[in-house]
Amino acid sequence: MAEDEATGISTSAGIPDFRSPGTGLYANLQKYNLPEPEDMFCADYFEENPDPFFTLAKEMYPGQFKPTRTHHFLKLLNDKSLLRRILTQNIDALENMAGDPGHQDRRRACCGTGLIKPDIVFFGEEMPREFGLAVKGDLPRADLVVVMGTSMKVAPFCHAVDHARPSVPRVLINRERVGEKKHGFLGMDFDGSCHRYHRDVFVKGSCDDVVTELCELLGWTDELKALEDQFSITDQLAQVQL
Repeated sequence: MAEDEATGISTSAGIPDFRSPGTGLYANLQKYNLPEPEDMFCADYFEENPDPFFTLAKEMYPGQFKPTRTHHFLKLLNDKSLLRRILTQNIDALENMAGDPGHQDRRRACCGTGLIKPDIVFFGEEMPREFGLAVKGDLPRADLVVVMGTSMKVAPFCHAVDHARPSVPRVLINRERVGEKKHGFLGMDFDGSCHRYHRDVFVKGSCDDVVTELCELLGWTDELKALEDQFSITDQLAQVQL
């Protein structure tokens, strides 16, 4: 299984998504006086004026939020050797906190053009080589692709699903249908009108609610709760040590 995710899996942790009207991050950046909301994560603007990003990053620094049920579900899939790859747009590092392996740690920093910046990809920067290798190497081998909590508007991330084999099922778990085909065979085809195989499925709802129902159907509820309880105990012990 390959899994594509974005901020929708972290909203129940208290982290806003990017584009929801009124509540999304882009709708609540007025105090930073940005030319455009997207400039908060634009490489050129960061080099010109990094203060807004650093202020926001301090508010959202890893450790202030806890992994959601969906993050623990991904850990459970990995423990069962069912998860081949996670591709994420998120910079909250909650995957790392939940113990999901194979993630770049967004708490790291690197130096560029005289500035210390987190080791994330800003708008206007090239994707790391590892992303291309994962998309071209792992997606064609997956027997199921799950997309969770995303608007599927940001390229090249939104095109990753198109690297799955034509017969492989693709499931979107989201509050609304997104990523539907616009050009030829690219994108999701929930109505089955453009592909030989009717393989795309939309499951409407919050990621945590759908994960809860799925675990009930699979008989994994106790295992998921055990992971959540284990994290809670470990986190409490860490807080005591601090």
